[in-house]
Amino acid sequence: MANEGLNTLTQRLARNPNGTDKCEAGCMVFDGGERKHHRDCVHYPESLTKLWHDTEIEYLDKIDALESELSDAVETAHRRGAVEWTKSNYPKIYAMLNEGQADG
Repeated sequence: MANEGLNTLTQRLARNPNGTDKCEAGCMVFDGGERKHHRDCVHYPESLTKLWHDTEIEYLDKIDALESELSDAVETAHRRGAVEWTKSNYPKIYAMLNEGQADG
């Protein structure tokens, strides 16, 4: 699926090697002809820049999910008696878990 857009972009650049037709201000050209297209550029939907942005969003979402799962697992371990382990390995989570206990 990603290759389909890439082939279309490659074909356009082959017709216009400069690749400058209709690029928006803000698109960047690097040595070797690589381009970082601005989100408003007509080439953005088919570009490696968009592929990078989409992949980055996916990975950030995965990281958030994993951090949430880890926090839940550490909280469960803490509740089951692994207090010292939590304190030494996850001090921020430990502080958060013991925050309410200090007031009581």
